[in-house]
Amino acid sequence: MLNSGLSGLGYMSHDVGGFALDEKKKRDGELYIRWLELGLFSPVLRTHSQDIAEPYHYTEFGDLPLRLIRERYRWLPYNYTLAYENAKQGLPLVRPLGFYERDNRINRFDNISDQYLWGHDVMVAPVMEQGATSRDITFPEGTWVDINIPSNRYNAYTTISYNAPLEVLPIFARAGAFIPQANYKMDNVGDYNPSKLDIVYYPSDEPSEYTLFEDDLTSTRTLAKDKHRLIHFDATPEGRSCRITIIGTGAGTPAKKEYRLIIPGLEEKPSQVKVNGKKVKINYDRTIPNLTIPLTIKDINSETTVEIER
Repeated sequence: MLNSGLSGLGYMSHDVGGFALDEKKKRDGELYIRWLELGLFSPVLRTHSQDIAEPYHYTEFGDLPLRLIRERYRWLPYNYTLAYENAKQGLPLVRPLGFYERDNRINRFDNISDQYLWGHDVMVAPVMEQGATSRDITFPEGTWVDINIPSNRYNAYTTISYNAPLEVLPIFARAGAFIPQANYKMDNVGDYNPSKLDIVYYPSDEPSEYTLFEDDLTSTRTLAKDKHRLIHFDATPEGRSCRITIIGTGAGTPAKKEYRLIIPGLEEKPSQVKVNGKKVKINYDRTIPNLTIPLTIKDINSETTVEIER
């Protein structure tokens, strides 16, 4: 995937489960699950082989295959934006660890081929060895938040041993990242509603930004005809407070949005949260911990400001 992406081929697929059938061992459940985890963050996810390719053959894993497939749908807004970046700028969806290193003379990641960036803000480290329940992970530039356990953070250029039983895919977000997610059940992409999203923000001490792409989901020429919208998210931390702004540009999609701004790993409940200068009710779950701020935006092309005071 890495070589293909760097060669200009943004989309490629691998046959999850393996296409060539081993007559002596026609079925390998562990391989299937690990491959499905890798496929979750691949340009094309498909199960395809000569025999027993469908997830329902692997009932010994309960609903794990279904949960992994549904997770792919949950990441649809982030992945759709990656497709836009590929079409507009030629950026690959899968990017090597050193892709954004400021000192490109540093070759510290040249020998790491089993970790990769999924876009700019996500790092994936799939388990590739049979029977393994942990693996070593090296972090590129920046601070990285464990998406599985958001209270865990890791510094650049460190290597750790990460616990990864079969049901765990090691995946990390860059501190400061905005990750849009469609956190509702979908049976197919026709159920996707880009006006109803969770925007997960992983706090940082540094300013950060992200641009989300959306169009009408049916036309093939929304870029050429400018019938799409770009929604910009900016975070400006200042001491114990943070100011987040959201504003869209463009047209061709509904202007009203029902977002939930989610901030995981926040160790204490904010003293107050204001949206466009007015105090709002929030949901803070201390057990995770997790802060949720509901946002009803009547016109995404008008700036919305969220101020969080701790």
